[in-house]
Amino acid sequence: VEDGETVEVHVDRDGHRSLIGNVYLGRGEAVEPSLQAAFVALPEGPPGHLAAKHAGALAADPDAPRRIERLVHQGRLV
Repeated sequence: VEDGETVEVHVDRDGHRSLIGNVYLGRGEAVEPSLQAAFVALPEGPPGHLAAKHAGALAADPDAPRRIERLVHQGRLV
């Protein structure tokens, strides 16, 4: 809830574990600068998608512009 309005809703169902919003250690598979996103191999399941705007914890300077090609590299842990 932001400013009194619902902006996100997460639903958990019995027997179905959602991976969205969780934190994982993965390995960079592909970096797509044109999309400002990267695909990350996770310990289980299909590759994850990481948008540059959500990769702030990877930045040395959190106030600097986030460019995915500077934050995620193929084959490295993220």
